[in-house]
Amino acid sequence: MNKTRFLKEILAFLALSMTAINVWSWEAPACKEPAFKNEKPPKSSVVAPGSEFSFTASPNTMPGSIKAWIEGIEVDLDVKEHYGYRVTGNLPAELTDTYAVIKIWAHSRPKSCNTEKRWLIKISK
Repeated sequence: MNKTRFLKEILAFLALSMTAINVWSWEAPACKEPAFKNEKPPKSSVVAPGSEFSFTASPNTMPGSIKAWIEGIEVDLDVKEHYGYRVTGNLPAELTDTYAVIKIWAHSRPKSCNTEKRWLIKISK
């Protein structure tokens, strides 16, 4: 076998190997979790029972998946599209003179992954 042909075959083999490695190492992009911001009332606030709370969810959030719980009580939410989603709800009126954790949760799109956020407030008359 002559040296030129041998070198060409080696180079062809290496080129194909590198292409195969690149194909096998390709992965689909990771999902981007929903983001929450502008939480009101802010953490550590003192608020009245039944007060409104709100937050903004990022545009990649599936609006129907947005949920909120205050001390384990699921809260009805109003979700409106506004630079993402503006979400409002009311604290449970039965929670008085206590600390409460607001927990919010949602799925993202197009690839579904989820995120959760919590913050602590004080509910007082």
